[in-house]
Amino acid sequence: MFTLLTIVSGVVILTLNSVMCLDNGLARTPPMGWNSWLAIDCQVDCVNYPNNCLNENVIKRTADKLVSDGWRDLGYKYVIIDDCWLSRLRDPKTVRLMPDPSRFPSGMKCLANYLHSKNLLFGITIGYGSGTCSGYLGSMDAINICWR
Repeated sequence: MFTLLTIVSGVVILTLNSVMCLDNGLARTPPMGWNSWLAIDCQVDCVNYPNNCLNENVIKRTADKLVSDGWRDLGYKYVIIDDCWLSRLRDPKTVRLMPDPSRFPSGMKCLANYLHSKNLLFGITIGYGSGTCSGYLGSMDAINICWR
């Protein structure tokens, strides 16, 4: 009985191995890219640190560098904006969370379009609770409004 169970288990494991591996090109590498938290942290003082503060110019410059230095072609295709991109206030008309207008004057849609035009993927971090780790607003109180 033990030998039969061992043989059946071996056949099942070998079968699952061939079934579970799809040759669709996905997940051949881990997600690779640039994350604002690792590079800039939560530096929002753009007056004293204009070249190292979280704003749309730094994000665009970073995207340009990923492309021109060949990193995108090596698989570094993600540009992720982590915490600290938000305004301290919600949009007064819609109550939605919004980017800081002084640091992201063109808005996130425009920035996303710029990154996509470079064949990069755009990601953004948002706090699901009442606030982010750095004290910016979260989406908890207006979840249905924020995610339309």
